[in-house]
Amino acid sequence: MLKTPRPDYLAKVDVKYSLIGQTLKEYYEFSDPDCVPGEVSTTLYAPGLTPVLHDDGRIELQDDSGETIFVIPQPYMFDSRGMVEFNVAVTVRTLSTGEIRIVYTLDKEWIFDEERAWPLTLDPTITVQVTNQSVEDTAAYSGRPNEPNIYWQNFMLMGYVGTYLKTRSYIRIKSLPELKSTDVILDSSLRMYVEGYAGSSGMEAGAYAVTGDSYLDYTGINWNNRPNYDSKVLDYQNIYGKYGFHYWNITKAVRAWYDGSLVNNGVMKPVKATP
Repeated sequence: MLKTPRPDYLAKVDVKYSLIGQTLKEYYEFSDPDCVPGEVSTTLYAPGLTPVLHDDGRIELQDDSGETIFVIPQPYMFDSRGMVEFNVAVTVRTLSTGEIRIVYTLDKEWIFDEERAWPLTLDPTITVQVTNQSVEDTAAYSGRPNEPNIYWQNFMLMGYVGTYLKTRSYIRIKSLPELKSTDVILDSSLRMYVEGYAGSSGMEAGAYAVTGDSYLDYTGINWNNRPNYDSKVLDYQNIYGKYGFHYWNITKAVRAWYDGSLVNNGVMKPVKATP
C-alpha cells in the first residue's frame, strides 16, 4: 500500500513485482519529484510469522520456533543513471488484524539533489530461506547401479562421466507454494548453475517430468530402480561453452502437479544421449 497525501500522485507512481526463483522484488517507480511521498508503506499478510527488525534495516519473518522463513533485506533507491542510495529508514509493527505493516522513510535530500536522473525507484525485496525441507535432489549412475542415496550432494553430474558412466539427476520442490483459486500459472522455470563442461561438442541437457502413481522416496533411488519419466521433453538447453545460470521451462509439469494430473515426483535431467 502506498501512502500519499493526494490521490493524483498515484498516476505518476508505478508499482511492479518480479518473482525470480526464491526472490520477490517489489519496485516503486516515481516519475518526477512532485510524486515522491515522504513515506511508503506496505502491508503483509503472514499468519504465524513475527517480524524482527535488525539494526541494518533487515527484517526477518520468523515462526514460533524462531526459525527465519522470509528475509526482507535493507531496501535501497536508485535513479535512472544507476546512482544508489541505501539511506532508507525502516520501521515495522504488527497490526491488530495480525497483518505486518512496514514503513520506508525516504531520504529527501538525496531525492531532490539536482544531480538526480528521473525516474527514481525504491526496491524492497523479499527472499525465502530455502532449506532441505523445500527442495531435494538425488542422482543415479549406471557405473554404480546399486548405490542408493546419492542424496543432497553439493553438485549434480549430467551426461556420460568417467566411472559414473551414464548419469541421471533428479530434483523436486517438495513444498509447492499455495495458490489461490484466482491464481494462474503463466510460467515456471528451473534455474541451475553449470560450473563446468568437458567435451568437444555441444551437450543438450533436457528436463523431463518424472512419472509414477505414488510419491517417490528420493533417498532410495539408484540406477537399477530409477523411476520412469514422460518421454516428451519439457525443455532443453545446449550448455556447451555456456557456464553460469541456465533456465529450463517446466510450466507444463508444474501445472500438472497443481491440478493433480501428475504426482509431484520432480524433474529428471539427463543429456540427449542418455535417456
